[in-house]
Amino acid sequence: MRNMDLYAYIILSEDEYMHQYNAQYAWLTGNSHFIGSIVITLDQVALWTDDRYEAQVRSEFVCDNWLLMRHDGTKMPVVLTEWIASKLDVRSSYNKVGMSAQYTSFHSWSSMKDELILRSVPLVAVAELFDRTDPDNPVYVHNITFAGISWEKKVETIARLINAQSAQGLVVTELDEIAWLFNVRGSDILYRPFFRARAFVHVNQTTHLWMNTSQLTLDARIQLANVDIQSYNTFLSTLDTLVNDSAISKIWVTQSAAQEIVERIPASKRFISGSPIERTKAVKNPTEQKGMRESSIRDSVARVKHLNWLQNEIKNDRPVNETQAAEKLEYFQSQQAYFKGISFETISAVGANAAVIHFQPKPPTAVQITKDKVYLLDAGAQYLDGTTDVTRTHTFGTP
Repeated sequence: MRNMDLYAYIILSEDEYMHQYNAQYAWLTGNSHFIGSIVITLDQVALWTDDRYEAQVRSEFVCDNWLLMRHDGTKMPVVLTEWIASKLDVRSSYNKVGMSAQYTSFHSWSSMKDELILRSVPLVAVAELFDRTDPDNPVYVHNITFAGISWEKKVETIARLINAQSAQGLVVTELDEIAWLFNVRGSDILYRPFFRARAFVHVNQTTHLWMNTSQLTLDARIQLANVDIQSYNTFLSTLDTLVNDSAISKIWVTQSAAQEIVERIPASKRFISGSPIERTKAVKNPTEQKGMRESSIRDSVARVKHLNWLQNEIKNDRPVNETQAAEKLEYFQSQQAYFKGISFETISAVGANAAVIHFQPKPPTAVQITKDKVYLLDAGAQYLDGTTDVTRTHTFGTP
């Protein structure tokens, strides 16, 4: 930080795909779950959290020398910048604030920059602090039996929406949108069937896809034969080429795209609006609707089997704790057709633990499920034809 004349470095929970997972955040806190925003200064570290996560922070964090700041609901850019400005000496040589343009959305970056400008503090982009490991998980075809519509038809629809805005292309940065658009799935992101990629759709329906090409299965290569697929590492340089193309006068990009992407597109060529893919994929076709219903039924079967098992264990005084119950539910889910994994880390919480947002039981401290305590079970699964998320509170006696 001193080498870059930084007084402070801000870390939000966003990753480069704007999911709530940030390698910097996880490395610093030892916790992959979002619980607040962090500011590192030359002499202090402060973490802002709200009432939902305060109990978790106090019980799980080992960073005793950190300042725990309670967030009162004020917009985060205002809260962080006011605190930084109160500590920073603008006359010092260390008078700048840094953020990662790769890990920060355009919207978050703009908000933070505006607030810092009001306080005469410059915001500068800082290069990624962590080495990257290329994923090698297979990227496979999501069969039209489940998708309902071919990827070519989807591109045709999106191209019409691009044309309606008099734009010549769309930058696609959200991983769920890329997986949906091309009818392919992966497993690079924990609990989600996505793969690390970027994409670009031209108004003439030509498409580019940047990813680790070695991940593609043969079937996926065949399906995407008409897509220009390039190495992920060439994305930014190819985007620069597209930006400088005289035939392209307007490029559609969303506020959720990373700052390092949006800043490469001149304001004169930049059309910032909500993603047309997000809106389109939200309207489920008949095949997807059928899959949602059937996957929910199968997941319900797993939940009923699990509840029956759990009731019998407790009735017969066989001890079951929070982690054992979560593992048993996953076993019953895995017996259902089209199961690909759980959709998030199961929240299995007994008694007071149920009051902790996103509580994650650990084997050494897992609490036993008993007749005199409430049991909260929030769990879901990824099936090829749908995703589930079911929360239920159980009692097995008189709590």
